[in-house]
Amino acid sequence: MKHKVKVDVVTEKPGFFGKRQVIEKQTITVSGREYRKLKQEQFRKEKENRELTEQQRLAALYLLWEEEMADCFEK
Repeated sequence: MKHKVKVDVVTEKPGFFGKRQVIEKQTITVSGREYRKLKQEQFRKEKENRELTEQQRLAALYLLWEEEMADCFEK
């Protein structure tokens, strides 16, 4: 089964100061196997981003806790 997928395509176009890279969105048709592979990769990247934000949130909470503990021991 064929699926239409929008992807970012990087092309080089001539500019005033030489070649420059331009990102364009294009719609391509892929097979079912390639479509599933693209979706799995997209899901994996989203999961990594969620984990990164979770790590950042925990780090911020740890820093706040450290400051509160320092304040408690100063008194």
